[in-house]
Amino acid sequence: MSPKNLVKKSKIHTVGISLRDGFLSPYHVEILSNFVEVLSKNHKKIIFLSHSIFPSESHNDIHFVKKIFGEQYEVTLSMNETLDKYQEIDVMISMRLHATILAAQNNIPVMMIPYGPKTFSLSKILEIEPFMIAGENFSLESMLHKFSYLEHNFEKMQEKIHTKYRDIHQNFLQKLEKIDMMKP
Repeated sequence: MSPKNLVKKSKIHTVGISLRDGFLSPYHVEILSNFVEVLSKNHKKIIFLSHSIFPSESHNDIHFVKKIFGEQYEVTLSMNETLDKYQEIDVMISMRLHATILAAQNNIPVMMIPYGPKTFSLSKILEIEPFMIAGENFSLESMLHKFSYLEHNFEKMQEKIHTKYRDIHQNFLQKLEKIDMMKP
């Protein structure tokens, strides 16, 4: 997908969160819950973006989020609603590969909670490793510190993710062009 035009926002108002069931221990869920509560108390609007909406509870983001947070935060109920919400959010907290890609496409800085090789690799490709929340960095203090950095450098971080995604996209298109040139 083509990168969106960069329209810089000056302040973080809305935080999108995309979680994946089966990878967070009760300890990590508690830290994440506390982090979301702090953001909410600091007047950040929280929107949980559902990317997996299967009938099976183990593959349903809506069920997972409501199991942890109840009904206190907004949760998207369809993929169309999820895609529309990318226009509202300012920062993404993401476990999901596709949520992170969509955030980058929409110039949204990302704090990533990687759970496996594909999400660790994506964080390296997008050069967002300093904003990974994993291992010893999975603490409330670390999460608040990373979020504070994003907040104080928000315009710069928007520009950085925009430039990185644009460069990746252009490189991909150039490779496709070379493949097309190889056809008889």
